[in-house]
This record gives sequence, structure tokens and C-alpha cells, in this order.
Amino acid sequence: MNNTTQKLEYNKKIWINFEWWEITWNAGLLSIHEFNKKMWIEELLKKYLSEIRIGNFEHKKPEIIYQKIMRQIQWEVSNNNSVHNKLDPVFLEIHNRKIASAPTCSRLEKMFTFSDAQNLKKIQRILEIYNLKKYSPKEIIIDLDSTYDPSSENLTYSRFNTHYAKNWFSPLLAFNGKNWDLLKWILRPWNYHCSRWAYTFIQDLLDFYYSNWVENIIFRWDSAFSTPFIYELLESEKYQTEWKKALYYIKLKSNASLMKKVEWKWFLWLSTFEEFEYQAKSWSKPRRIIACIDWKRSKNQGSLFPFYSFIVTNDVLLEKEEVFSMYNWRASIENSIEEVKNGFSVDHLSHKKFQVNSTNFQIFMLTIQLVQLFRKFTMSKKSKTEKQKENLKIQDSKKNTRKFKKRKLWRKEIILPAISTMRKQLFSIPARIVQSGRTIIYKCASSFKYQDLFKNVLRKVQSLQPLII
Repeated sequence: MNNTTQKLEYNKKIWINFEWWEITWNAGLLSIHEFNKKMWIEELLKKYLSEIRIGNFEHKKPEIIYQKIMRQIQWEVSNNNSVHNKLDPVFLEIHNRKIASAPTCSRLEKMFTFSDAQNLKKIQRILEIYNLKKYSPKEIIIDLDSTYDPSSENLTYSRFNTHYAKNWFSPLLAFNGKNWDLLKWILRPWNYHCSRWAYTFIQDLLDFYYSNWVENIIFRWDSAFSTPFIYELLESEKYQTEWKKALYYIKLKSNASLMKKVEWKWFLWLSTFEEFEYQAKSWSKPRRIIACIDWKRSKNQGSLFPFYSFIVTNDVLLEKEEVFSMYNWRASIENSIEEVKNGFSVDHLSHKKFQVNSTNFQIFMLTIQLVQLFRKFTMSKKSKTEKQKENLKIQDSKKNTRKFKKRKLWRKEIILPAISTMRKQLFSIPARIVQSGRTIIYKCASSFKYQDLFKNVLRKVQSLQPLII
């Protein structure tokens, strides 16, 4: 008996062996590899990330980056298990029988530059244009937020922060509030404030989506991004025309001037909404403010106390209650950030050079975008609110009434599975490989629970129009 074979004690007839290479548990990864072929990902990597190393290398830069993408989808963030991946028939098939070792991947990472990160952003924009052409949305909701990315002590631009009690970077992320697609991202050093680079970040989003025929763009963020320069940018004539508008719903920090407007309302003992105009010292003009006086119970005592919230907006059509309903739906962005960090381990940035970490961060984000497009095109389901809207439209068409409110479009339109669910139901499929003539057959278990889901997903992938480079 060798080291790879184990015998059970309760039944001496049962032996467990790990030597047979014709079995895999990653057969489902072929579905997203088929999707990547439709999106021409490998060709885009070869076009924008050309090889700069001098010499005849067996593994080129685009091939290694695509290998990193597939490992992140499979949940192999590090290169420690590359020896086992070299024996996996699915990885051998995906990478054309050429799999780079962990030292080869590490040597390539040391040569990453900021230009590589910029080129990866170009690929992201190409994929987003394909997404916009497929769905042609007239309105988009952009939720902006920053988070912390833990790191070790000796990394460039990474220092200890007393608030979080750890070393960290500060990524800035933008999500689509209707389906939580990741739209734009950037990795910032630790000592940058939340609003740092937000002006050019938002301006780039506006120019990109308006150039792709999106009429209305709605922004939602917290008080950390409440700066007068951003207000003036969104209210400029360039983004406020007859056929396109930029709207914002921004939370304000409570101060003495705002409290004077509404603090006398506390004796009503009811959750009330108030509307007024307010001009801060740094603002060039007064703006519409919506205040909410809510009653909450303290932790230590059973008594209630008033809690004040303020939101500034340039939308004059929504009612006071609808403004807060619009902003409160922004809280779902925390689930998206949690999936980005925990589902794909984006916080594993361990290289000493910041440009290498920035490029690796872009590779992580490109992987997330590919997974999001894959599940959006193949696994999306309509939410309950969308089904109710469709039923209301049918009823209104029969009764010729106008009960359906078109303004309430901020709720989630589609339901998408989490990446952990996708790995369990779709990607991790055990199979036995059998070669018959020129055919390679992946024989999966007939008792596999999610085989109908896999067949449906593969059918939808093959029906997609390929990306045009």
C-alpha cells in the first residue's frame, strides 16, 4: 500500500485512493469557460496585455492572467495548490495543457506596472458596453462606497489605522443599484479620505454612461462624499438637459443649523418627514433637504429618543417619504461589498509594491465582473417587485387606469445567486473523463441534483451573441 491509498478499519474491503487522474470535481467550470470564449477574454488579454519580457517563455502574460482568473472563480486565490491543478483534467483542458507553476506566476507579478492596471480597465469597459447594448437601460442607479482592504505591515502605502486597528488600503467601489453589478473601482492608499478621487471617479462614470445612451443617472452615497464640488458637478448644465439628468440623494451629517429646522418636531412622538431649503457656508446656493424624525429605543434604557436624519437631493418630483425610501435601498450595497471581499478574497493583496497590488486588484475585479455577467445572462430571475409591476401593468391596460407609478424604479429588478451558491450548484461537479475516438466525454453522476440548472445555463451561454472586438 502506498501513501496515496488508505484502508478503512470497519470494512477491510474498502480502499480509498487518490491516484486516478481521469476524475475531476471541477467539470462545471467548463460552462464559464464557454462563456469566456463568447466574450473573447483570452483574445482581449492578448490584445491589451502584451508580453514585455525578453526571451522565449513557455507561459505568456495573458495566459497566466487568465489562469489566475479561473483559479479565483474556482476559489483558489493563492498559487499553493498549483501542483494539484496541474493534474486536474479540467484545468488542463482550459489552459491547453499548459499550466504555469507558482514560481512562474510570482515572477510575472513582480513585473506588473500601472499600465497593466489601466489596460485591464479597458477590458472592463468593453464588457460593460456589451452589457449596455444587450439591455439598453434608460436609467441607472449608482451606489458609491469605500471600504477597507486589510494588508500586512511592510506594504507600500499601507500603514496602521487606529480606527480599524489594522493595516489597510482604501478601495472605492461603484455598484448598480438595480442589479448590483460592479461598475467601477479603484484601489487607493490607506491615508486617503473617502471622497479623495471621487470627483474624477464620478465624472468618468457620467461621461461613460451618457455616451452610451443612458438618459437618467441616479447617485446615492453617504455623508463622507458630501462635498460642494460634487454637487456642482452633478448640477452643471452638461449633465442637466432636456433628455438627460443626473440626480443625487446624499446623506448629510447633523449639525446645529439643520437641527434648528426640525428639533421642535420631537414632541409629536411620531415618525415624521419635513422638507425645507438649506444653504451651508461652503455651498453656492440653497438646496432641497428632507429630514426624518424617527424614534428609537436606547440600548441601556427602555425609553425612546428622537433620531434625526437629513438627505440633500436635486430631485423635485419625489415625495418626502419616497426620497428616504430611495436612499434606504442603498443599504444593500453592503451585501455586494461583503461578497466582493469574502466571496473572491479581494483583501489578499500581499505584494510589497503598490503597482503590483493595484494590478492584482484589477484582476480580481475583472474576475468579479465576468462572474456577474455570467450569472446575469444565464441565471437571473425576476424579483417579486418586478412581477408585481408586470401584473399591475396588465391590470391597468385592461382597466385603462394609471395606478402604476413609473417613478418607483429603484427596487431590485432581478435576483441573482451568490458566488458561493454558484460554486456549490454549478462549478463543483464531479465527473469521470472518457475518451472515445475524437470525442472527450465528461461523465457526471446521474443523481446530480442540479443537472437541469447546468443544462439550462449552458444552453443560454451558447445562445449569446459573441462579443465583437
